[in-house]
Amino acid sequence: MGMDEHTFDTESEAGSEDGLVYRELLDELRTHTTEWIRVRRAELVREQRRLGLAQLAATRVLDERGVAPEPEPGVTVRAARETLEVARSLETMPAIAQVAASGALSWDQLKGVVEVATPATEAEWAERAPGWAPADLQRQARAAKVVTAEDAAARREARELRCWSEPEAGVVAGRFRLPDVEGCSTLPMLSG
Repeated sequence: MGMDEHTFDTESEAGSEDGLVYRELLDELRTHTTEWIRVRRAELVREQRRLGLAQLAATRVLDERGVAPEPEPGVTVRAARETLEVARSLETMPAIAQVAASGALSWDQLKGVVEVATPATEAEWAERAPGWAPADLQRQARAAKVVTAEDAAARREARELRCWSEPEAGVVAGRFRLPDVEGCSTLPMLSG
């Protein structure tokens, strides 16, 4: 079956609800040059990022109205919370939102840059962020977070050390929580 302008208008047995059939997409793309495919892929990435920004805007407006967006299948609570935080942050960062709208920032870069930027520094970060790796932005965001005396006290207060016996397993088990303000920000993986 060849692809024409009507290929996506009808539902296919092997396709999705909108009639998109992966195998047919592959076959159609295989008729183009490598350069054409590279250009098309870049266009699709920009469009996907633009649509992602539109989704963030819709999420923000629903949040303003006190309406939680419907949970998306396959999306964790953590990812949904990150989406909401980015949507809220972008409202005060128009330069970063504009760069994101142009498709120059991946989702991972966008998450990182809204954590590190402030309304006062967002114009500078809007220029710099497209050239940064997401991991570097995340590292910069962690380094930029200032722990107040109240935060440090609350973290110390949350310390805990518990242990218990599990005679049926022949072990003593335990749990601990140490605040990062006491120099325990990362621990190497323990192996047995």
